Amino acid sequence: MDTYETKIYIALLIGGSILALLFIFFVVSLMKHQKKNVTLYKEKVQAEINTLENERSRFVSDLHDDFGPVLSSVKLHVASLSPSSPEDEALQQKSLSLINDMLSQIHQIANNLMPNALRRKGVVIALKQFADDINNTGKINISVTSESNELNVVKENEIHIYRIIQEAIHNTLKHSKAERMSINFKEAPGEIHFTIDDNGVGYNYDAHRKNSLGLGLKNIISRVEMLNGEIFIDTAVGKGTHYSIIIPNAQN
Repeated sequence: MDTYETKIYIALLIGGSILALLFIFFVVSLMKHQKKNVTLYKEKVQAEINTLENERSRFVSDLHDDFGPVLSSVKLHVASLSPSSPEDEALQQKSLSLINDMLSQIHQIANNLMPNALRRKGVVIALKQFADDINNTGKINISVTSESNELNVVKENEIHIYRIIQEAIHNTLKHSKAERMSINFKEAPGEIHFTIDDNGVGYNYDAHRKNSLGLGLKNIISRVEMLNGEIFIDTAVGKGTHYSIIIPNAQN
């Protein structure tokens, strides 16, 4: 190779090296930018969800501390009245019955928004109680199974697991026409797996996704992403719906 060819070879080598470095720099910058966008997205979702949970907690507190005691006081006053006729006594009993219904509804609303069992006994027990309440309506039969009633998960994340499954149950009740639904928890090293299955009518997921996912499914996916988890959805018309969700546990 003469001197001229050597110079060309060196120039091409240098040019190729520069292009390679520029390409690597571009790819690294793109990955950093994408990672930053993902982080910002997760922070935005987490802020929105935290705001929602705080509002729910505040509303539940208002129900317990303000509205509930006022109704209880009204109930005591109505009960203390001395009816002067059978008609007045019937009216008193009807009023007390209505107040009892309102107090029961307040308790149910508060429990749906922020279950006491979730704070006291954990997500598995809270979901079993939630399922029992729905089973008592006769609309569907829901079973909740787990190897243990206490999951090895960060306490703050239990509310998100509860909301994910609560949202899935609401979607099933609203759309699937299912008769049965099962929720199963399993723990693996570093992970918690849970599945949600129903025997409903199912749907075309690809078409549903193209036409924009429903709010309920978006909420489920957002919470799974916030927990750095993965979600797999298997459904088709006439097939029912299967959710498989994996999230890191407290050890990971």
